[in-house]
Amino acid sequence: MGTLTATYAANATFTISLAAGPLATSSTLVAGRQSTSVDFSALNYEEVLISGKITTGTSPTAGGFIEVWWIPQLTDGTWPDTFGATDANVTISAREELAAYGFNLASIVNSSVSNHTYSFTSSLRRATGMARYSKIGCIWVVQSTSVALNGTAGNHSIGYMGVTAGY
Repeated sequence: MGTLTATYAANATFTISLAAGPLATSSTLVAGRQSTSVDFSALNYEEVLISGKITTGTSPTAGGFIEVWWIPQLTDGTWPDTFGATDANVTISAREELAAYGFNLASIVNSSVSNHTYSFTSSLRRATGMARYSKIGCIWVVQSTSVALNGTAGNHSIGYMGVTAGY
């Protein structure tokens, strides 16, 4: 048997408009923004690495959160709760139900520094705890920094990179 080699696909970006508006604070962490859905079905990735940056607005209150979630499409082809397939603001019905269908990729505690950029890196396999991750899904970002996110589009970005393995 040969050497197992990982091959990395080109980085791609989720379509999610965090600066449009920009995304308001949600003290109860129920009102956020979802990305356009991505379908990894035909790509045969062993793993998908997800990373990004999100920038707070002016004068946030320390101790709030910025959360990034993977929301998979259900096996019957529908979406859980109020999610869908397009880049849009989404308010979930109940925070308590979120962990039943979503997977937390990052949970960042913010400081009181204005316009601070927070970076994160995660993986779908690690977040879902499964050898195989759900193939169709979207990103959902919610935040409770007490202010809206920074309004400049270039200050926010969430991307993904597929990984395949072979001999």
